[in-house]
Amino acid sequence: MNVAGIDVSAKTATLVIGRDERTAKPREFEKNTPAGHATLINRLRKAHVSRVCLEATGLYHLDLALDDAGLDLTVVNPKAAKRFAEAIQTRTKSNAINAAVLAQFARHMPFEPWQRPDDLALAIPACARRIAALNQLRTQTKNQLHATEQTTTTPDFLIADLLEK
Repeated sequence: MNVAGIDVSAKTATLVIGRDERTAKPREFEKNTPAGHATLINRLRKAHVSRVCLEATGLYHLDLALDDAGLDLTVVNPKAAKRFAEAIQTRTKSNAINAAVLAQFARHMPFEPWQRPDDLALAIPACARRIAALNQLRTQTKNQLHATEQTTTTPDFLIADLLEK
């Protein structure tokens, strides 16, 4: 059975394909974009990969996971991946090593297929993240306004600008 581990970051995806108990050299896909995903998925199909393991890395893994490529996919919790790496005594951390660990995870751990959330379940966290960012920005602006009002040397137009935000 051929398995794959993919370490996804903001700009790249690193793929390691495992055949039997051996792993191939890591291959880095320079673009974490739909075009880069298509290239990566084609590579998985050519290698006849039957299971793919991704680590849930913020939002970076989501588009690749949502791409309906017809592959058996599992998305693992980062803590589970870390504990697995510790259990197999992996001490070094890099994209290539993480991808290799994820390939081993796909081979040796019980496979739990990833279920695509519905559109509403994807939209709600996105809205919550935006609300949290706006609240943080509001607090930051209030703090800046408070600090600028503490001195008489602050130009009035700066205070007016902060009051508008």
